[in-house]
Amino acid sequence: MTGLHYLVCLILVILPSARAGPPASRPFTADEEPEREVERLVARLGADAWAERAAAHDELVEMGAEFESILLNQRRVAKDLEIAQRLDAILAHLNEVDRTTATFVTMGFNGLPARTAFDRLFRRARTPWSCAPADLLADTARGRVTLPAARRAFWPALIDMCRVAGVRPESPARTRAVTLVRDDVGWARRPLSVVDSAPAWAAMVEGVDPPARDDGGEAFAVRVVLYADPRLHVVGWPDVPSVERALDERGQSLVSDRNPPAGPDGPAAAEGAWWAWRVRVPLQRAFVRSERIGMLEGTIRVEVAAEDVRWEIADVLKAAGEVRDVDGYAFAFKSAVAAGDGWRVTLGLDRPHRKAGSPWISGEEARYLARCVRLVDAAGRRLDCAGVEETGGQRTTEYQITFRAAAGVGAPAALAMNLPTRIESVDVPFKFADVPLP
Repeated sequence: MTGLHYLVCLILVILPSARAGPPASRPFTADEEPEREVERLVARLGADAWAERAAAHDELVEMGAEFESILLNQRRVAKDLEIAQRLDAILAHLNEVDRTTATFVTMGFNGLPARTAFDRLFRRARTPWSCAPADLLADTARGRVTLPAARRAFWPALIDMCRVAGVRPESPARTRAVTLVRDDVGWARRPLSVVDSAPAWAAMVEGVDPPARDDGGEAFAVRVVLYADPRLHVVGWPDVPSVERALDERGQSLVSDRNPPAGPDGPAAAEGAWWAWRVRVPLQRAFVRSERIGMLEGTIRVEVAAEDVRWEIADVLKAAGEVRDVDGYAFAFKSAVAAGDGWRVTLGLDRPHRKAGSPWISGEEARYLARCVRLVDAAGRRLDCAGVEETGGQRTTEYQITFRAAAGVGAPAALAMNLPTRIESVDVPFKFADVPLP
């Protein structure tokens, strides 16, 4: 090869690399923990080239809050000033992310044992979980989980994994933890709705109540379970579903003015726990018998805390007189004492002014406190809230929150509150097709 030929070949090898710009981060494989990719991206925050530093910054922001704990660890050990400053900026951004949006998880499995796969999912979503019985996923019959590597919202990922492993999620009373149990009710085969525009939510048809005959036909209700991303702070239970379209297999409407009344005591009353609720959608079919619901579309409105203030009180049985400012209103912790076979927490609220849009002048304060105040024992086990009573007026109000003693739960050790300062109403869409009727 002549010197000229060698020079031309060398240029052809170098030029494509020069045009390519900063190298993209290496995609993870199904068998690889993407945490390693996060660590590589953090190292690139200190690269010599500005474009490479900026690209790594953007990729870490895009990966989202699921890796926040890793970024915090990297920030603690960071010695490079550029890396430390960029990590501070990324962490600040993640703290400002809209709290009404979905948790996304980046993961993939290739024949991974089911328990390990679920542990990675819940760890990424920063959601506590357990199995009932405890050795449920130790059963080799549960098999292994294979999931293509991708970035998914929490519910689609969890539902796919539950179907593979033959389990289903349950929501223990008043806790955000997820308990996996054996799917002995055909949960995985029920009609499911996960709408792309609302990935933080999923809806599933649990069944159809038997119809009741009247002069206008047969009234019935579809039982729908609404699932929320466990990290969301839902402060208001689902409202009456709004039905936009309901047709049988012949295209006949299933919506009628004679539908049963909906409300707190009607067929649309919500029942549920922390991240799962059952609502009833009232419908009616004419005497020409419908065999199936061909299409059912609508929305369910819920209230979510978009911003809140966290307040923790240790050694709660001895504490008293603590005050916390919450968006200009003064909350006072007065006492926590034994009451009958449970415990009673007393809080005071002083509103020196009326701030438009504040949750604490909405008339729903007692309902919010029932969802926002948690009394736990020394092991972090939660006591169930039994109700809230309020006395006072518009300026000052006292709230007495009663908690029930529970088997296996000790005396109260701490009080934790996430008091919302801004609440958003969210209309969760649902869409089902081909639902059999009784």
